[in-house]
Amino acid sequence: STGSTYGARYVGRSKKPVTGDLYASPTGSGTTCTEAAPCTFAQALTLATATPGSHIWMLNGTYNLTSTITIPPSTYIEACNPKQAIIDFGNGSRKVYFSATSDNSTLRNLVIQRSSTYGVQVEKGNNNKFIGLVLRENSGGGFALENNDVYSVWSTTGTAPNDYSPQATTTADGNNNIIIDTVAYFNNECTN
Repeated sequence: STGSTYGARYVGRSKKPVTGDLYASPTGSGTTCTEAAPCTFAQALTLATATPGSHIWMLNGTYNLTSTITIPPSTYIEACNPKQAIIDFGNGSRKVYFSATSDNSTLRNLVIQRSSTYGVQVEKGNNNKFIGLVLRENSGGGFALENNDVYSVWSTTGTAPNDYSPQATTTADGNNNIIIDTVAYFNNECTN
């Protein structure tokens, strides 16, 4: 795709869509995940697992997910329009998960909400980027970086979305995970 239907959507995006990118939609039913026939988010992740370096564009809407999402290595997942693609776990025991093999991946401009655990959990993953995320209403906290040595996490300390305090832990294993322009609010268990 040349991205002709995206026009002004390029503002704030990492790149223009190109041929070979994958497209997911909350109502997707395609199997090849093209712009003309978007698939489910689960199908896009399956194709990305088989093809490292994939870029998944998430179309606007709410993705009601019923299982944990494990991010494949070297996968870039981005909302077509900032904060208009919402991953909603419906208060179930699910999350966006970066395992020890989830290296060099990026989440960009997504809303992740209502997990009964963490919205995003990184366990020993390296060189991942989290850009422009909104993490809200997650029962176990918005973001968990475990066994990582360089990072900064900002969590809510009050009842307003703008009331933040820095939190960080330093241990060994994962390296170089970067969080940029990400907010977490109305999450539970966010303590120093």
